[in-house]
Parts: sequence; C-alpha cells; structure tokens
Amino acid sequence: MPFKKFFSRNKDKEPDYDPNDIQLGEIQTGFVLEYDMKDWLVDATYIYDWGNEQFSQRHEITNETESYFLSINEVNELQIALLKKIKLSLFEVDISNEIVKNEQPPFKLTFQNMNFTREVERPGYYINEDSDGDWSELIVWNYFEASNQYTIRIEQVGERKFDVYFGRLIADYEISNIFAPGE
Repeated sequence: MPFKKFFSRNKDKEPDYDPNDIQLGEIQTGFVLEYDMKDWLVDATYIYDWGNEQFSQRHEITNETESYFLSINEVNELQIALLKKIKLSLFEVDISNEIVKNEQPPFKLTFQNMNFTREVERPGYYINEDSDGDWSELIVWNYFEASNQYTIRIEQVGERKFDVYFGRLIADYEISNIFAPGE
C-alpha cells in the first residue's frame, strides 16, 4: 500500500491513483468510503512524518451521526485503527501531569475496564494536508490491550497540548468502496 509523495503535490495534475481501484494509502480529503455498511466522508487528512522516509496518515471521517479518525500506519506493518477522541479526565491518572513531570505518560493505563500497556513512543511531525500551514512537532504514545484489538493513542503537541484517542484495530478489508469526489 504505497503512500503518495506528500511534498510535491500538484492539485492540477492527473490523480496519482487508479479511480477504479483506490487503495487505503491513497485516500484524500473529499473521498467517500464504506465502513460497517455505512458511507463515510473524509473531512480532513493529516500526514505524519516519522523520519527515515516513514509516513502515516490519519483521516477525519464522518457520516450523518458519527465522527471518527481513521489511522493508517505502514511503518513496520499495516496497522489500521478507528479512533474516537476522548477526554483526559476519563482516566484515573492525570496523564498531562505525568507527561510534564516524567516526560512520558504512565506505562500502564486502564480504560473501560481494559488494561493497556504502552508499546510505542514516536516523535515526529504532522500537517493537515489541506492547509498551507507548517509542519508541527509532536510525540505520540501508543497503548494496546492484551488481545491487540483496542488501542489508546496519546499525542503531545508543544509543551502542554495533549489529545487522547481510543479505538479498535480493524482489518483492511473492513474499508471498501473508496471513491474520489465526482466518481
């Protein structure tokens, strides 16, 4: 699943995907995809640069009643997660204070009666693909529960901005019928 080249994108050129066979790594803002027998609109696309030519994507997807983040990561192996942004206050531990005090969140977290272990710490940069803004520096910590079905993602941007996401890992075949705008 190749990711397109992010740095030389020319919106007036021919698309760099086959409109009859759009792959997960080719999803862009404005595309429509099917998940769980529902159509989802890609409202925003964020590109993450982890260094060493390793990139991942996160798409904000919505339908009439719900909103999620679809995270597509192929750094070591293909990993797809459907995430929902959650409040820091839902955790028993003060995550933001732990990060400020120890420069990392706790090694273990409990959420919805599941125990999660921190497995990945990754510094990098991200940008909203649709903006003319600059890349922002961030640190991401990924947690997984024992069955590897559910995940928690903590992002730190700057000194004191923290976002937390909870969701489940999904298989690539669960995303289907990907269409570009006007297709």
